[in-house]
Parts: sequence; C-alpha cells; structure tokens
Amino acid sequence: MMKSKTKPKRPKAKNLPAFRSDKDFIQFVDTHDLADYWGSFKEVKEPTQLDPKLVKAIDRRSRRKQLISIRLENWQIRLAKATATRERIPYHTVIRRWIDEGIQKRRATS
Repeated sequence: MMKSKTKPKRPKAKNLPAFRSDKDFIQFVDTHDLADYWGSFKEVKEPTQLDPKLVKAIDRRSRRKQLISIRLENWQIRLAKATATRERIPYHTVIRRWIDEGIQKRRATS
C-alpha cells in the first residue's frame, strides 16, 4: 500500500472583520478565538491603550476553562483528594494547580 505524499491542509487564516464600535469588537472577542485571526494583527512599537471594557472582555475570555478527559493513575487521584481535603478545596483544583506548576517549570527551563 502506497502512502499519499500530499501535505495535510492547514486551516486558512481568517481576516478580522471591520467593527463599527468598541462594543462590536468586545462582542466579537467574547465569541471568537482570536488565535484564528493571528495573521491579521500587526506588531506595534509604542504601547497601546485599550478600553477597560475590552481588557475585561479579553480577560474573561482567556480565563474560560475547557472540559477535557484525562486518565490518571489511582495513586494520583488519591493523592490529589488527600491534598484537597487537607487544603479544603476541590481535588480537580489541586490537579489543575499541579498541571500549571509543571507548565511553569517547563517554561522556566526552556
């Protein structure tokens, strides 16, 4: 059997639409992933002052959590639950914290 040599197609970069107001842009940011529009942004030298409502909308969007499924060893779950009980927080919060700490360590060494 012969393998195809065609490269998988990348999703086409999207262009940002024109916005009539800051409110329209805030609504857009709330409902779209700006990573799909990364090619539309231009680098600027001077700092940009953003509307506080826009900053709040971007922050709210960036803090959303996404549900995933992950298989853990029983000992990992038991340890997370014991830690959570001791700290009086949900065990999934402990697991998220451990993941975040691992990512931060990886960034520090990269």
